[in-house]
Amino acid sequence: MLSFIGRVDTDEDINILTELLSALHKSCRKDPYLETRLRFSNHPHGWGYLLIVKSDDRLNITYKKSLKPIYEDDDFQELIEKVKKLKGEKVLILIHGRRTREELSKSILGVHPLHVYSIHGYELWLCHNGSVSEEKLQKLLDLPDDVFKKLRTKYPDSYLLTLYLARYSLNEVEMLLKELKDNHEFVKTALNLEIVTMNKNKIQLINVVSFKAKNENDKKYYMMYRISSNKSIIYCSSTIIDYYVDKEELENVSFKVESIEDVVEVNELT
Repeated sequence: MLSFIGRVDTDEDINILTELLSALHKSCRKDPYLETRLRFSNHPHGWGYLLIVKSDDRLNITYKKSLKPIYEDDDFQELIEKVKKLKGEKVLILIHGRRTREELSKSILGVHPLHVYSIHGYELWLCHNGSVSEEKLQKLLDLPDDVFKKLRTKYPDSYLLTLYLARYSLNEVEMLLKELKDNHEFVKTALNLEIVTMNKNKIQLINVVSFKAKNENDKKYYMMYRISSNKSIIYCSSTIIDYYVDKEELENVSFKVESIEDVVEVNELT
């Protein structure tokens, strides 16, 4: 999972962004942290991305999902070629490669980013790593057992969480995420979220990191990184930095690289 928000001003910015996207591509093919935890090493159950380019008052939005693994899909290279042409633009990127143990949700409906329209006048895209309590999620949604069970045969918990958040206004969403992050009964393994919200006035990226680590392997797997400069912020899964990117090289070109946990952060594409 990776997100980017900010300006792409130089060729160096483009090189760093394409390097990080390529690192995500590699980590979906072989994820050493995943292999240590579950004996699986890849993320084969689809991938998707959201790309928003803001030029003056105009927006160009690309939203794609596929059931192919990211490492077997030619559309990934299409994304890289788009990124190479973003010099001078204000950009938001959200991208996710999926692995799930739920046979019934291995459909395009379960591929992230998940997308909903809210009755409060905004769109919401969500990527999630981890799982949450079925019981607590059902309680939040206030659904009877038969309805909830029927929904769960088609949709992953992440999609139902997306629907829940979209019931509320943007101001309420941020507050709810802070409450959910701190609710240790709700978080089963992890509530690591990258969320994009967009209405007629603003575009926001919301980063949430909350996880339960039974051991050091869990902590390494669910830890997220924040990579920041004076013009952009990137959030990404730990495997990308720990195995496929030279951290010192990033820091040498004015990026601050730090691991993060237990946070809710909001950034706006201005």
